[in-house]
Amino acid sequence: ATALVRRFGLEGVARERMAEFGVHKPWQAFVQVRLRVYEALLADPELILGHRYPHNIALLCEVRRSGYPTALSTMSHCEQARHVLAVLGLTDEFDIIATRDDVEHGKPDPEIDLLVARELGVKPEECLVIEDSPAGVQAALAAGMEVVAVTTELTRQKFRDTDLLDRCRVVDDPRMLPSVVRRLIGDLGRKTPGERVGTLERERT
Repeated sequence: ATALVRRFGLEGVARERMAEFGVHKPWQAFVQVRLRVYEALLADPELILGHRYPHNIALLCEVRRSGYPTALSTMSHCEQARHVLAVLGLTDEFDIIATRDDVEHGKPDPEIDLLVARELGVKPEECLVIEDSPAGVQAALAAGMEVVAVTTELTRQKFRDTDLLDRCRVVDDPRMLPSVVRRLIGDLGRKTPGERVGTLERERT
């Protein structure tokens, strides 16, 4: 939050709202504003549907039809996550749904990803994780999983400021995600124990 406040020059605006939220630092006010926006988004099904990624949804359904187990690990609360999935019609597309209510430590700690692997009955190195946040990528890598990082305008610079993009597949254009995942699934099926397939590969328009 601190980095975003500085990057977009929001410190003055955030400082003006500190008293409103009863906080003492600009970044804390910024977090509260983001929470309000998120709550407003959750309250409006049309907004949720408007922010969906059709390519991701199609990929999820394709993976399910192919017989692979699927899971969602999110730092949203359980009620929030299930509400969004219900609006999108995806509740039944996941074998396991793990939320911040199920773990003690949030991402970038790997606890939630390791929990999902245990619940699915698979080894971490057999998992392919799709993430759009640096913390999520960090968590999956720490869990020993293969990772595809999907960058966005908000996260791209933050990714570049770390070494994370050197340790996983990178998708800058979400429309390329299905083809990348298909190739990785094939690679995972052929790799030998201990071998990683997540070498650097960028996919753009």
